[in-house]
Amino acid sequence: MRHLLFAIVGMAISSCSCLAAGPVSIELQGQIKTECRLTAVAPTVDLVQMTKSGTRTVDFGLYCNAPFRYAVRSREGGLRNSGHTIVRAPFTALIPYVLRVSILTDAGGISDTCGSAQLTGGGSCAISDSGQGIAIAQTGSLAFSWSVPQELLAGDYADVVTLSLQPIF
Repeated sequence: MRHLLFAIVGMAISSCSCLAAGPVSIELQGQIKTECRLTAVAPTVDLVQMTKSGTRTVDFGLYCNAPFRYAVRSREGGLRNSGHTIVRAPFTALIPYVLRVSILTDAGGISDTCGSAQLTGGGSCAISDSGQGIAIAQTGSLAFSWSVPQELLAGDYADVVTLSLQPIF
């Protein structure tokens, strides 16, 4: 009886397809979240003395693990005097500037230049994107250049410039 039981078990094991040798395929899947952000940006930049022409560069860091586009907006379209609403010639209460945006990516650099009036809501400035480049732990800069246009009114001059990044899908 014992020999018969071993024979039946042996035949069952040898006829089982679960013990057959052969390749096994396993599909692996995963996902990395798209992330695009600015880092190390100075929230306020003091342009100091505005009575002379000048340039001021603001550096920033960025992290984009996908190709991206960016946008730059100016609230005032230039450095606007906050205390004067009515201005008579030859005085001015707005100092226009030129903004040069430079961003490094693994595929090279991006560089665009726009006048401050073009950066307002109704303005148009051709801004490029990163193409196929990404910017993991890269740097960029905003270089503001201005010329004093006419006689300036005394007071505080300011603008709010917004730089935003968006991944391209």
